[in-house]
Amino acid sequence: MVLSTQYGQQQLDFPRVQPAISLAGMRYDAASEGHHLDVWVERAACNDTMADVAYPYRVQYRLDGDEQSGCGGDSREVLEGGEWLIEEIGGEAVVEDTAPTIEFIQIDGEDRFAGLASCNRFMGRYQLSGEGINLSPVASTMMACSPESHAMQELRLLELLEEVCGFGIDSEGRLHLRAGSGEIIARR
Repeated sequence: MVLSTQYGQQQLDFPRVQPAISLAGMRYDAASEGHHLDVWVERAACNDTMADVAYPYRVQYRLDGDEQSGCGGDSREVLEGGEWLIEEIGGEAVVEDTAPTIEFIQIDGEDRFAGLASCNRFMGRYQLSGEGINLSPVASTMMACSPESHAMQELRLLELLEEVCGFGIDSEGRLHLRAGSGEIIARR
């Protein structure tokens, strides 16, 4: 195991150890060259507010008595794994009798998203970075959408998807896709 601290200025090598696994998570306990390291990994959504990205694990470690905490894992695990039912678009509840959705998937090694806006299907690619998430370009089918409330909701959703720059998971497990002019909130 390698612990990189102080923004990469310090790297400490520890022998690979078997974790103690419980319902609460995993714990690693290692020692090397006069250092003692305890690492706790809990499977629970963790929001990195600096990068505006959610991760699948909460991580804490203690190195020689100094404790730190943060997030870990691949953010794709938070997004992927099933369809999200959109509940709110830009601060407004979805129109009755509509069921807009979004799903994040991998196709041939590419990060993709797809869903139902209200009447039309949409799709595109997504990219994760240390700064957040980018959804682009958003393409959609072009079927007529009626009544007007459905068409307006669809237009608002597609506009917000183009602006998405970050995401998080709230205490109820809902996905918050953050855009410059509002949020898209969805649940599984």
